[in-house]
Amino acid sequence: MKRINILIADDNRLLRDGLATILSDESDFNVIGKFGGFDFFENLRIKLEPDIIIIDISIAKDKDFQIIKKLVQNHPDIKIMVMGMLPDQEDISGFIEAGVAGFLLKESTINEFVSSIRSVERGEKILPPRLSLSLFNQIAELSVRELGKKALKEVALTKREKEFIKLIADGKSNKEIASEINVSIHTVKSHVHNILEKLALNNRLQIANYSSGMQESI
Repeated sequence: MKRINILIADDNRLLRDGLATILSDESDFNVIGKFGGFDFFENLRIKLEPDIIIIDISIAKDKDFQIIKKLVQNHPDIKIMVMGMLPDQEDISGFIEAGVAGFLLKESTINEFVSSIRSVERGEKILPPRLSLSLFNQIAELSVRELGKKALKEVALTKREKEFIKLIADGKSNKEIASEINVSIHTVKSHVHNILEKLALNNRLQIANYSSGMQESI
C-alpha cells in the first residue's frame, strides 16, 4: 500500500506535534516533516518529497498567498492544504486562486481531517460545508454585481436619464432635482418612473445602488 507523505507547517509547536502524532497513527500516512514556518522550502529542494503539505492559515496569510502560489507553480505534483479556523470570504478566494487543493478546519473531527487528506490525495478539491456556503455567497454576490453592470450597459438609457440617476445617487429629492435642472416635479417623477421600468427596479434606493455600475458604462 502506497503511503501518503505529509509535511506539516504550523507556528504552534504543540499543535503541529499533536497533529503529526494523530496522523502518524493512520497506516497510510507518513509524516515526513514538521516546520514552524516556510523554512521547509530549502528542504524540498534537498530531500523532502511530500505528497501533501498542510499549512496553517496564520502563517500562510502573513505572506499574502504569494508563497503558496509560488509553491504550487514550482511543485505542481505537491497538493497544498491550509488549516485553521473559518476564514473569511476574501481569504477563501485568495487561497483558491493561489492553488490550494483543500481546507481543514481546526474544529473538525479527526475522521474529517483524515478523510479530507485522503480525498485531496485522490485529486479531489475539498471545501468543508461551512466554507462551501461562504464561497457560494461570495460567488452569488459577485454574480449579482456583474449582472447589474451588464444590465446597465445593455439598457438604452438616455443622457438625461443618466443625469437623473446621478442626482438620485447623490441623495437629492424630486423637488431638489426639479429645482437644480429647472424642470417640473411632474417631469422628474416621469423620468424616475421610466428609469425604474427600464432597469426593472423597485425604488430610488436601488437606482442609487446601481449608479456605480452605470458610471463604468458611460
